[in-house]
Amino acid sequence: MGDFSRESMRQCYTCGNNEYTGFYKADDGYVCKCCGVWYKPEKTKDEIATETKCEIGYNHLRQYEFDKAREIFKNVILEKNDSINALWGLLLARFGVVFIKGFFDNTAEPVYCFPEYDELGAIDVIKSREYKKIMSVLEENDEDLQLSFFYEAKAKEMNRAIKKFTESKASTERDVFICVKISAATEQDPKAEGKAEDYEYAMRIYNDLQKRGKNVFFSFVTLENEVSSDDLIWVNLVKSKKMLLIGSREEYLESAWVKSEWKRWLFLERMNDMYICSMKHANENPKDILPHELRKSSPQIYTLDTYEKMLDDICGVKKAVVESVQAEKAERIKNPRVNSADGEIVYKNGKVDVLKYGIAKIEDNAYSGNNDIISAVIPEGVTEIGKEAFKGCGRLMTIKLPGSLEKIGSNAFPSNAKVYFRGEEEKWHKIIGARKKGNKNYSQPCESIYFNGKIVYSDNREDILEYDLEEIADNAYSGKKNIVKVILPVGIKRIGDNAFDGCVNIKDIYYPLKRAEWEKISIGCNNECFTNVAHIDGKIVYTDGREEVLEWGITEIEAGAYNKNEDIVRVVLPSSVKSISGEGSLLSGYFSGAFSGCIRLTSIAIPKSVTSIGDSAFRGCSGLASIT
Repeated sequence: MGDFSRESMRQCYTCGNNEYTGFYKADDGYVCKCCGVWYKPEKTKDEIATETKCEIGYNHLRQYEFDKAREIFKNVILEKNDSINALWGLLLARFGVVFIKGFFDNTAEPVYCFPEYDELGAIDVIKSREYKKIMSVLEENDEDLQLSFFYEAKAKEMNRAIKKFTESKASTERDVFICVKISAATEQDPKAEGKAEDYEYAMRIYNDLQKRGKNVFFSFVTLENEVSSDDLIWVNLVKSKKMLLIGSREEYLESAWVKSEWKRWLFLERMNDMYICSMKHANENPKDILPHELRKSSPQIYTLDTYEKMLDDICGVKKAVVESVQAEKAERIKNPRVNSADGEIVYKNGKVDVLKYGIAKIEDNAYSGNNDIISAVIPEGVTEIGKEAFKGCGRLMTIKLPGSLEKIGSNAFPSNAKVYFRGEEEKWHKIIGARKKGNKNYSQPCESIYFNGKIVYSDNREDILEYDLEEIADNAYSGKKNIVKVILPVGIKRIGDNAFDGCVNIKDIYYPLKRAEWEKISIGCNNECFTNVAHIDGKIVYTDGREEVLEWGITEIEAGAYNKNEDIVRVVLPSSVKSISGEGSLLSGYFSGAFSGCIRLTSIAIPKSVTSIGDSAFRGCSGLASIT
């Protein structure tokens, strides 16, 4: 088994290796030295089909989608149990390891970069059934003995990588891990020489953080004299408190090595400790460089205009809130590029008016009666939308509101518009003002209001789920016992198989739309925390027999909601209610609790979801005889 000729050189679809010295010549093909994938130049029809499926599996490995890769390789093995590529792919997927070309050079040396399933760290790869099967197939096919040695060496290297990771807890902790593209070469331009522009910027940040006394890991500097210790990168990543991801172009952030680092960080559930520096000015749409997986997580992103603030935030510098707010307002006036979250008004003829960041208010009647507007995005930073701002805009179908919003004037939106709010639902309730009985009716007429969702962890970390997210993928949060609360975004249509399997500490699941909408959601298997939740509507029964439905989704019965309503005789609260408010005091003699003064109320059923009842919520309910 030896190297093959330059004329036969090809690129490995798994690791990207394209060096002709990076392939071994086997009896019936070539084996990539970098990752172990086997190529056969002459294939039967069945072999072509098998290789095509394996290519899909290895593509999932390159994307670190180990569960998807594992399923594909399992299916291939069911059809062809002697496929080395499928067996090897299954082994990699099982242990969560991918191979990428060396970091410090462009030769065929592999890097072992993603031991995802660290709980398997005590298991010997060489003792796995997949490895044993590979050795058996090689022997049965009388392959060159060096191939067996080759795969044995790879398995030992995997063991070493996983062991390095599991032992990393004993290593020195780092304050910051810098993740950046160093080489200018990319998949689009593999021959580009020199260093990427991001490198110089990273060096500046590294030096400034060092001056501030931070223990920073920057591989190009830290490992300069240890070029053979690529595993140290993963040890330092695990031991770092924060990650700073630097990028000027999406292709840099999507490059194999950089992506491997930030994907690993996401797997460790450290999104809240990730700081992203986009090497653009704030008015240049810096978020556009982010890969979709990062963009959907609503990360904190810094620009060339907010360099000092980024350093302060990374170093944990706390400044007075008032000073910070005043400085931000002053900076907005001086430099409208401070934030990239511009808005836009889109017209039916395709024309777009940009609403620049820095606007504080959409004035009263600003776009009233304009039937040419079809959509609107209000820029981040706007705190108020004036009355009748979009009234009578008959073609306006969607409005996206910023999390900075604090006040909405009366009749601001047409009733047919779908309103998307990027803040939390609780904030929307405060903005919209008091709602009528049982929190049912918004004072602001809108056909539908759409909110973000979130995953809440026991340490109060949160993952934001965008309002337009339609699916939570299979196995997305499987086994995460530190999840305590799930708020689903309104756009959700499917919860994948095993998405929340084993999440035994989830105590609260909330979906902000009506029960009928909840029942449309497809919930995959092994999501007991969802299937066991009872989403029960409630009702108010009056003296004349009339019943008022309280739809599931209400979280609070507000103070005064049914105050002094003498016609109510029975109440059943929906299973989503958490609090029943009370208001007033003995000193003032004034009471306005949720049900205070309902003298004919005889019974009430309170669900176990309720955790708070105000002092005067039922004051004066003299006929109340039964509380369930």
